[in-house]
Amino acid sequence: MNISNIDHIGIRVTEKKAALDFYKILGFQLEQEVDFDAVIIMKNNSGVEINLINNGKDISDGKNILMDVPEKHPGFTHVAFSVESILHVMEVLEKNNIAISQGPVTFG
Repeated sequence: MNISNIDHIGIRVTEKKAALDFYKILGFQLEQEVDFDAVIIMKNNSGVEINLINNGKDISDGKNILMDVPEKHPGFTHVAFSVESILHVMEVLEKNNIAISQGPVTFG
């Protein structure tokens, strides 16, 4: 078996409009909404596809439950996008009042 690429990433969300607005700021465009499965398909100009799964229940109490709570559960904790300039991305996020919880960091 040879897995050559990741086709898309599924991201469960609790607020459809907020999620759409956020990913549009990051350069994603709405491709399709699949109502029967609560899936919103978005792509950017480079062909990166994300599927927003709009059926999440917010139990976070304002915390990042994957990283900021003592009890750690298995599963995905983040997606890392490659960008031309992290400083430019940070400026765009700040301009849109989107907080950065950590970073940027470099490994390796």
